[in-house]
Amino acid sequence: DEEKRSLIRELCWYLDNWVQRFYQETQVKYIVHDHHAQEVDQEKFYKYKSGGGTQISSAFQLVNDIIEKAFPLNEWNIYVFYLSDGENFGSDNDLCVDYLKTMQTYANLIGITEVKAVRSWATFLPHIETQLSSGTLDPNTIVTASMQDKSDVFKTLQKLSNSKFPLPIKNIKTKRSYLSLNS
Repeated sequence: DEEKRSLIRELCWYLDNWVQRFYQETQVKYIVHDHHAQEVDQEKFYKYKSGGGTQISSAFQLVNDIIEKAFPLNEWNIYVFYLSDGENFGSDNDLCVDYLKTMQTYANLIGITEVKAVRSWATFLPHIETQLSSGTLDPNTIVTASMQDKSDVFKTLQKLSNSKFPLPIKNIKTKRSYLSLNS
């Protein structure tokens, strides 16, 4: 719905500005998905409306492919921010964990934010939090947050920024990928 998209756009705007404030050289990749992921420009990202169906793993797979092909790990700090309503095909959650395991080997930070989730449908974030608690995923790399309304935008930004973002860990460059599922 429009309220979810508005919250996603607002948080993304702050993240965009935050990264560019701390780094002189950045490349931002915007990825949207429903059942299929695609890289889009900033304008399409902010205007995107989902086509239906949800397969989060398609976005994570695309991120891993883009990083492998275009961003030498010895030259780039990688930050991935994923914003979603948390709805996903239940059978896709384990595949997402597999892609996140790969992602956490190269990312400085992976921020996963759930926006206005309807808990009976939103199975993704609870699954990820279980994997973080069990040690399957690295809680030092993956940070989770939830937003229900505009008052949560700054709390979420603060939670992400209080982790290891935006500390330059490898070099002065950073590449930051956004993934978004429109609700």
